[in-house]
Amino acid sequence: MARAGVVDERVQPVEAGQARLDRSRLESSGLVERSPDPGDRRVKRVAATPAGRTVAADLRARMPFAADPLAPLTAQQRETLRELLQLIAEA
Repeated sequence: MARAGVVDERVQPVEAGQARLDRSRLESSGLVERSPDPGDRRVKRVAATPAGRTVAADLRARMPFAADPLAPLTAQQRETLRELLQLIAEA
């Protein structure tokens, strides 16, 4: 389960309000569930349900390109892309 404030490096940051809305929708759909963090009563843990894991596996199977969209790029091309994206982000 992911703990609040711990971000997977592959995940893009989102606004807190949007994250709550997304989590709420996923929870309402039965794809994730919240539970208390045993070490911190203020924290709720969010984890995929069996149905959520099934949906995620199905999406990965249907979109193999998403596993590594930069796979066709060389190391130099990846570095150039990173530098260009950094310039855009700083503009």
